[in-house]
Amino acid sequence: MFDQVRSYWLSLILLGSCADNIYPDTTVVDEELEIGGAKSELDIGGQVLTQLSAVHGESWVYFHFESWEVVAPVAPEASGAWDMAFRRFHIKLNGGIHGTGDVEVAKVQGTLFEELDDIPNSDFVTDQADGEDENGDPDYAMSSGDEPWYIYDQRFHSLSPRKLVYVVRLVSGKYIKMEITD
Repeated sequence: MFDQVRSYWLSLILLGSCADNIYPDTTVVDEELEIGGAKSELDIGGQVLTQLSAVHGESWVYFHFESWEVVAPVAPEASGAWDMAFRRFHIKLNGGIHGTGDVEVAKVQGTLFEELDDIPNSDFVTDQADGEDENGDPDYAMSSGDEPWYIYDQRFHSLSPRKLVYVVRLVSGKYIKMEITD
């Protein structure tokens, strides 16, 4: 069971909670954000909705889940001040090839966000160096495998999030559950 852990619906725009019992959230936050900015709002049920703007093509937006804040580590690869970073559709973890924070993620198949109460036995993974596809890009844990976090629509060149729940082990060793919603 998640113990005093935040759970997020990540929306790039991020959404989550900090409670023993985790309930769905219906909070809506203003979508007008500065590039690289974030807004977080805690509701009565312990849910946190965080909207995060990561639209810049060159700059990463580093996020620390325990403080619900965007941070600016001087040397991100050696910093424990961030858990995940976002740049357009890329999501990197502070672990593997991107940092020393040992952050890992597990995709939880076949469950709804509000129904997940336990840390799964799923395989946790982290970011790796470019693998089989040899396209020169790192293999981001959130985009790797048969089901990256998004569905790409070739006709409209747009992304929409898959209805997947993730469990993330943070730099602190705590676990969060997360769903990308927008």
